[in-house]
Amino acid sequence: MNSIEPIKLINNKINVNRVCSNTVFRANTENKTDSFELSTKEKDKKNSQKYALFATTGLLGLAAISALIVKGVHKQVENLYKEKLVLSNLPEKIEFHAAKTIEEAQKFAKDVLGIKKIDENFTLEALNYANKSIVDVSNVNKGKLYMPSALKYTHMNDDTLAYVNASIYHKDFGELAINKKIFNEEYLDKYLKEKYYFKNGKNLFNKNTKNNNYVCEGTLNSLTPYLDKSLTPILDKYYANPSSLNFYEKLVLKATMNNINKSLDFKLSQNHYLKQCEKIAKENGIELPLNEWSNKKSVSEKEKFLKEMFKKLSEKGILLKIDINKGVPEKTIYHELGHLQDFGKNLKDIDLKQMDTNNMYLIENRWGGIEYEQCSKIWDKDKNEFKKRYPDLYEFLTNEQYQEAAGKISSYAQSGIGEYIAEVYAKLIELKINGGKPLPDNILNLYNKYNGPAIKIA
Repeated sequence: MNSIEPIKLINNKINVNRVCSNTVFRANTENKTDSFELSTKEKDKKNSQKYALFATTGLLGLAAISALIVKGVHKQVENLYKEKLVLSNLPEKIEFHAAKTIEEAQKFAKDVLGIKKIDENFTLEALNYANKSIVDVSNVNKGKLYMPSALKYTHMNDDTLAYVNASIYHKDFGELAINKKIFNEEYLDKYLKEKYYFKNGKNLFNKNTKNNNYVCEGTLNSLTPYLDKSLTPILDKYYANPSSLNFYEKLVLKATMNNINKSLDFKLSQNHYLKQCEKIAKENGIELPLNEWSNKKSVSEKEKFLKEMFKKLSEKGILLKIDINKGVPEKTIYHELGHLQDFGKNLKDIDLKQMDTNNMYLIENRWGGIEYEQCSKIWDKDKNEFKKRYPDLYEFLTNEQYQEAAGKISSYAQSGIGEYIAEVYAKLIELKINGGKPLPDNILNLYNKYNGPAIKIA
């Protein structure tokens, strides 16, 4: 996830360019009017030609000035990228050890990682978390990556763990913001209690002794999450005594719940869930009005329809099993740094092209998404208008092969091109650090199609 504000700022910049163009147009209209009035009043052909020549010369002068202004802005933007998108040259391998004091953690961020601006109000747990996550990405890239310009510790109203400022024009471009709400232990304990217990105090997940994993006791959107076995030791501790978990283990459970929530989000992986619903209904000989799907035009209509279909299945005792991987708290930072590497590789070219074409939608076409308000409103209202404004994003959202590939990463990866890039980047970092099966070719091919940042491995 990246900050929504930068898109507005970028659009404001585009509006400035349009003002330049409109100024030329208004000058053109005004000069022609003046020339016409003068020639009509005096009915003098020579004077008329004189004024027409004057008007044309003035227009060309304004056009030239406007061109110089645009060229000057273009140069200023190029300079911004040179100043703000600087590739780091850190050691190929950095050893990380959790700091024992906040002063030690700040010194590590400044002296080792080269991040000069760090909020003073960081807690030790939060800064250790940020430092460790950044070190992971740096080591995979052998010290060559676009680093956050600053570390900010701020309160966010939602449960977002972090985001990166995405506007090259903003004074805080590249700033990595950490949500202080998440690192409040009282909040985190309350969050886990609400998410891992029913309201009546019973466990939301119970242990499957046969497979030694935990399974959701109830149903969530008529689906059943099966948790990865690697979570069993943590959940054993949690259900025996919640206070026995250390802070990192609590972050792991929260990250896992995020995986669950995203996997149950019918707004994102709709085609995937429709196919699953069709498959289950066919296997069990159940008739469902699935032909009505084609009549559903908006995301919200399709979401409601899918919930109704899975509810009908659950009423017959049939639930869809969903395998949930163990949450990796650092993955949020991997994801946000993936955005930053994507900006470093592609933002400059897209932004300068946008200035040249005066197309204010190029930025959102790549870094927007179906969950973003400005895109989802158009999607729900008029698909043709959406396709016109965001052709690449439209193709990504409607191409079944692309959506299938993205769905193998996460439901969030299906929401837009930029989020797909960041999610795949995070997964590649995770695989390099923790091991695992290589990503399938169709995922990597799509990643390369969108010019995703390479993982620098010798």
